Amino acid sequence: MATAYDAGYVHADMSQYNVFVGEGGVTIFDWPQAVATDHANAGELLERDVENVVSYLRQKHPREVPETETRALAHAIGEGNFESVSTFETS
Repeated sequence: MATAYDAGYVHADMSQYNVFVGEGGVTIFDWPQAVATDHANAGELLERDVENVVSYLRQKHPREVPETETRALAHAIGEGNFESVSTFETS
């Protein structure tokens, strides 16, 4: 999501059905509803996307994915300060 944001887009409809996790990494697909990062609701949509992905990954891999401060994570992506999800772990 940070890479997409840096390219000027927010997915805006992120769910478990739009994420593929494989040996080569993570692939996010289904982009027709994406909005530009300068869209009036881009920040809100980014927060929702981050929350949806983190919630899904926590359900699927509860031992590997710690609780995460998703609002701060989305803010860091929006500000260009994102480096690692581990920075936003709450537990």
